[in-house]
Amino acid sequence: MVRARLSGGNFNVFRVLRMEEDEVRLHSRLIAELLDPRGSHGQGSAFLEMFLRQVACSLPGDFKIDADEARVEAPHYIGPTLWKDEDSTGGSIDIFVTDDARHISIENKIHHGEGDHQVDRYCNYRPESNFVLFLTLDGRDAHTAKKNKNYYAPISYGAHIVPWLERCHKHCTDLPVLRESIKQYLVVVRELSGGDPLMNQVDEDVKRLLRKNMEAARLIYLHFEPTLHEAVREFAKSMEREMKPQLEPAWKFQDTIEDEDDPNDKGVEIWSEAWPHRGNRWWVKWQYRKGHFEYGLLNPGRKGRDKIKDLGLDESVVGLKFYERDPWWALWKRMDTVPNLEDDMTALERLLDEHERSRLAKEVADELLEFVHACDGAFKATS
Repeated sequence: MVRARLSGGNFNVFRVLRMEEDEVRLHSRLIAELLDPRGSHGQGSAFLEMFLRQVACSLPGDFKIDADEARVEAPHYIGPTLWKDEDSTGGSIDIFVTDDARHISIENKIHHGEGDHQVDRYCNYRPESNFVLFLTLDGRDAHTAKKNKNYYAPISYGAHIVPWLERCHKHCTDLPVLRESIKQYLVVVRELSGGDPLMNQVDEDVKRLLRKNMEAARLIYLHFEPTLHEAVREFAKSMEREMKPQLEPAWKFQDTIEDEDDPNDKGVEIWSEAWPHRGNRWWVKWQYRKGHFEYGLLNPGRKGRDKIKDLGLDESVVGLKFYERDPWWALWKRMDTVPNLEDDMTALERLLDEHERSRLAKEVADELLEFVHACDGAFKATS
């Protein structure tokens, strides 16, 4: 209690406004806003991609949505309700995700019951390309999906929304307003769901397994972080091999990824002797930080960042933005080429695979070199 009082942990804006159980004004709208690649969060398709990975096991095996091209509507009107028992149509879908070729319809239920033939009505909407997710606190089946059981799947707040929000929260490490907003909503969802029965059972099974194999658990724990760091270092070396042959003689390349055991904030630095050097040198840096790959343009001191607009780089380099937390970074971008390595074990496995690591290293190297050339052109134009 004392800790919560000192930290402000007892305050929750959604609880104060008594919105915790408001399906439409809180849950559907907020989830839809986070899913929307054009949402005010400014993170593009990152949150939608995390959601699609989270519910992948609930979707048909060949069902894919292009997150970059997707748009989200909440609600989505599909016409007047026509009652034909299991062939009924119409209504308003709570959350509708579409890339025009494929569609995901999310029916969101906190405590309210289902309308007449509700899930069947949504499944009957574009059935050749639409899949319905029935979202509830406990992941129960929909009793109004009598005809279309192959076109829908139940998901729950505990097993799907909570871990998705946790990933969104980790993604926002350097975005304090967004990070704390997601955290407050996450608290509400956890309280409402009370944990998912299936996930709680899985947790208990894991605990029992750990208790019977403590030495193996200890060894896995001790070796996980070094394995992660090794994957990052191997990736940096692969990227270095891709980049060095393409660098002009005037450009310098420095590898800092081997410094110390922890690779955080370590990476590769590139600069040209021809770039402006009035007290502080400009350089491009790629680095690993808390599970993410990121890169940008640096110059120590706020004056360097203030001068970045004179180079035209703030508008000419797509996808980069001003970095406000650290005056050394003038421009900065968190790469979405690889998901959070501390959060997505599939992404880590890809980096540990030699063939996949080489392919990703080339992709990242090409993007970084494109940025280096853009900086070089801007410096030459203003020299």
